[in-house]
Amino acid sequence: MATYEKEHMLYADGVFSDITERKRAAEDLRKHREQLEELVEERTAELG
Repeated sequence: MATYEKEHMLYADGVFSDITERKRAAEDLRKHREQLEELVEERTAELG
């Protein structure tokens, strides 16, 4: 973000992105990975 002052006013210029969907997708992937790990542990225990 760039800032500058002109005529006693402070200005800011930049780009912001909404990453809500990206964060939600990452959380969904984390949950699915945990579920898969639990399934693998259960199946491994059944084999043993």
